[in-house]
Amino acid sequence: MRTHYLEGGQLTTVVLVHGADFGTSAALCWEPNLGPLAERFHVVAPDLVGYGKSAKVYSFDDSRRFRARHFEDFLRARCLAPAWIIGNSAGASMGLELAAEARTAALVAGVVAVAGVGPNNEQSEGRRALAD
Repeated sequence: MRTHYLEGGQLTTVVLVHGADFGTSAALCWEPNLGPLAERFHVVAPDLVGYGKSAKVYSFDDSRRFRARHFEDFLRARCLAPAWIIGNSAGASMGLELAAEARTAALVAGVVAVAGVGPNNEQSEGRRALAD
């Protein structure tokens, strides 16, 4: 799948993972942080599948797990492991899950979680309005 990403800097790899908000992207979420971080680290910020300029593919079975597998494959394909994962919201949860699972733990050097959450199945009025 076509995966768009932003990249800069060198040395220790830091991967910035955006959340799952409607219309988000790596640039929208991380733009103010990219330059300063790239002065000290090798920074990679992908648009997860379905977001930004990456392929618009969706899994009706488990979209969260589908995005996580895509991210895992991205890390392997770009030879980024082990990487520090800095994730926002759903991106934080994705990094924490990769670090916690035995089969993917080697991909992760460490995780910085910014407002990481678990799956949210609550259907509030606002969520229903967005879904509709």
